[in-house]
Amino acid sequence: MKEPKGSVVVTQTPIPLAEYLGLSALDPVFFDLKLYVAGSRWYLGDPSSPLSFNCCGTRVLGQYLRYLEVVVAEESGRLWNLPTLISSAVLEGRVMARFTDGSGMDVSLYDATSNRLGREVILGPLGVGLEMGVDEDKVFDQSNTSFFFGDLYVKLYRQLMSHKNREISVLEALTQSGSTDVPKVLGYGETCSCSSYLVLESMGDARDLYALAKELLSASKERVLELYLRRVGLSLRRLHRNLRDVFGTVSILLSSELDRSWSRTKNRMDLIKQELGAEPKVSPSAAAKIFASKDEVRQRDSHKKIDLQVVHGDLHLGQVLIGNERLVFIDFEGEVLGEVPTKRSSIEYDLAGIARSIHYAVSETLGLGTFAATMMSRSLEKSFLDAYVYGDEEDCADDPYTARLDLDLYETLKLEKAVYELEYEIRAGRGLKEIPAAFLRGYGEQDG
Repeated sequence: MKEPKGSVVVTQTPIPLAEYLGLSALDPVFFDLKLYVAGSRWYLGDPSSPLSFNCCGTRVLGQYLRYLEVVVAEESGRLWNLPTLISSAVLEGRVMARFTDGSGMDVSLYDATSNRLGREVILGPLGVGLEMGVDEDKVFDQSNTSFFFGDLYVKLYRQLMSHKNREISVLEALTQSGSTDVPKVLGYGETCSCSSYLVLESMGDARDLYALAKELLSASKERVLELYLRRVGLSLRRLHRNLRDVFGTVSILLSSELDRSWSRTKNRMDLIKQELGAEPKVSPSAAAKIFASKDEVRQRDSHKKIDLQVVHGDLHLGQVLIGNERLVFIDFEGEVLGEVPTKRSSIEYDLAGIARSIHYAVSETLGLGTFAATMMSRSLEKSFLDAYVYGDEEDCADDPYTARLDLDLYETLKLEKAVYELEYEIRAGRGLKEIPAAFLRGYGEQDG
């Protein structure tokens, strides 16, 4: 397949990678590729699922060097993007597989995001120059790949989407509205036909609040952490207001939203039991508490409505960056395993995420289930929630949305988040599944 140097060839329909490389579909190179994908931290699909590899675009960089846009397809139909460099020369970066081509030349496939040349190809549409170096100490593998390139913070989205990436849409709109609660969008685009990137302002030496929270708790600086959490509450209050102004709201009956949350929770509990062989142990009073709250809502105010809006959707302390002068929220892609929110959700969903993250940080630092940890979690959660609901001297105007914060929904969503966390921890194998499991066992007795 001969192409002029520097050209981009985009196929209307991706062709099998084996066909493009002139190999058999049973060639060992594809077994090596599958092992690489299954073992990557960014791949959160089923490692045992059959995978197929297709090529949807190429860029010739030299006689023996080429950039490939490869699509990884699960049997379920879920698609992932895998930017690849193919070279007969030795390059830096992670080698995914090696094979011998039709001319007898030994060739290697590199993960392009682990290689400076690959990153420069990815960022080519922005005209990023070679003089800008990659900070190799700040490269992260997630469901997407993120890295620092000079003064730019770059996110390359691996998972294919048939529409503009949710995070790009949200952050672009917030940047245009003048929001200071998110990193400013400097640009975005496509590297070829099947991947996209987002370029944000760098936050310099900012730290994520989850790591900082554990550090402060270990040093018995709970008062400092409480002040940080108040800042989070105030900033999130302002962010939610901006999101409402930009994207609007829709109304729904509170009882319907409670029913939807409980349905999602029950479905996930069934999935954990059937697919993962684990059975979430929820205290006997938990389900009774949920149903009692739903029945009480129906009897007290069957017509009460809440407003759904665009929210963060996967909010925890690790998604909060603290700098010298700013606090910003990052990663608006939504939950890895979740379905909420594809479009809109309640503000309580984000609040529940922060509450659960506080519980995680305290449990990891002060111990699980101790009286001191329980009281600390409650105190810190209250500081955060009070700041969100009541504001401060600069932002004390009555807000009809925060004033209508529904505690029944908030508590129900905390339960939903904990069940989500349990599935995530079992699949990730991080050894932290006991944290959400302990919360579930004690749910319903928390206020006693």
